Amino acid sequence: MRNRQIGIDIGGTGMKAGIVENGRLLQKVEEKVLANGSADEVVEQVKGLILRLGLNDITGIGIGIPGLVNPVTGVVYDVMNIPAWTELDLKGILEKELGNPVALNNDANCFAAAAFTLRQLRERTSLLGVTLGTGMGTGIIWEGKLISGLHGGAGEFGLIEYREQNIEYYASGRFFENVYGLNGVEVYQKAMQGDQRSLELYAELGFHFGNAVKTLLYALDINYIILGGSVSAAWPLFREATLQQVGDFAYRQARESLVIETLQEMDAGIIGAAALVTL
Repeated sequence: MRNRQIGIDIGGTGMKAGIVENGRLLQKVEEKVLANGSADEVVEQVKGLILRLGLNDITGIGIGIPGLVNPVTGVVYDVMNIPAWTELDLKGILEKELGNPVALNNDANCFAAAAFTLRQLRERTSLLGVTLGTGMGTGIIWEGKLISGLHGGAGEFGLIEYREQNIEYYASGRFFENVYGLNGVEVYQKAMQGDQRSLELYAELGFHFGNAVKTLLYALDINYIILGGSVSAAWPLFREATLQQVGDFAYRQARESLVIETLQEMDAGIIGAAALVTL
């Protein structure tokens, strides 16, 4: 049997699904999410995407959820854009009706799985996938396995208390709005044009993200971080400030071996979801 899986990426407004073979996307379909549909109607939408792709030679189905999910039981507790999905046994329903193994996890963990798969880092068996957008999500790959925790929440470093708020308040794309009441897209555009104040704001973002990176390093001692999400495109604007802040990390070997890269892959959600089947 071929090493093929179906990956489903449920986003804020859209739902994408594809057939993935050895980390390569072969076929893709997508639809707008039935956000106001009943629980059963949205489940039927997911099934419809799967059946459009077909189940021939498929070893399993992986689904990335933008919300709280138990990766062991496959119960979805909360999805930000599908209010009807509350304590839904999505894994059980789909396995019973389709006859294929189903794996679920949150979208940050799917990004880490995609990063591990796409970079083919078999010589680097541990990494952190960090998504920076309206928040900060982190997925942990440890010795080739995705570490999810009991409720899928392992690696939620963005919610750790920091200053009077939490880390993602200062170290994500919402930093500009949260602290200065500014539109992040406008700040980025001005920074790319060389506006000095906007560049200074990105340096400040880098200061906070550098503190976040130190927290990651102290907790996990992993020296490879891959950034994704909308803010990762601006990494060159806050890279220097981030690394400068990491410069006083207590363990010299750890800070000197640290590598931070970005992954710009529009279908990372599908590929990461498919990888859940094997990771």
